[in-house]
Amino acid sequence: MTPEVRECLAEMGVTEEVFAKIKACSNHTDGQKALDEAKEVCKRGFRSIAATYHPDQNQHLPAEEIASKNERFMRLRSIYESFMKSRYRGPRRSNVQRVAINFDPFGYSAAMRNQMQDHLRQWNNQDFQKISKEREERRRIALEILLRNLNNK
Repeated sequence: MTPEVRECLAEMGVTEEVFAKIKACSNHTDGQKALDEAKEVCKRGFRSIAATYHPDQNQHLPAEEIASKNERFMRLRSIYESFMKSRYRGPRRSNVQRVAINFDPFGYSAAMRNQMQDHLRQWNNQDFQKISKEREERRRIALEILLRNLNNK
């Protein structure tokens, strides 16, 4: 988690102590409860912050301040939504305790997205070429059978 994300979550009330409480859980039920409590804290904090940064609340301000507050609001909202979608995956089965929260507030990086798209394109091209070769082979065999049958008559 980046320092900016930690800062935004701390602004919403999800502090390091809250994360420590989640990490300290020894079973899935307790961990999920702790995460749900953290989500409630985050929800209350986000609502109070949204009152100051929401675009509808800042119509009277100069354009530069509106733009900066809108950008801050959008950043906070994306972090909030990602945190609310996060899940507790439970402690590791070894002696080491851990919490794994699926938390990616900004999605895949552009490089990762491009790499995945290139991989899919390459896979689709290979698959398409394989299917095309199989079709051509079946057509060739069908033509040979047809010509043999015509010659035998």
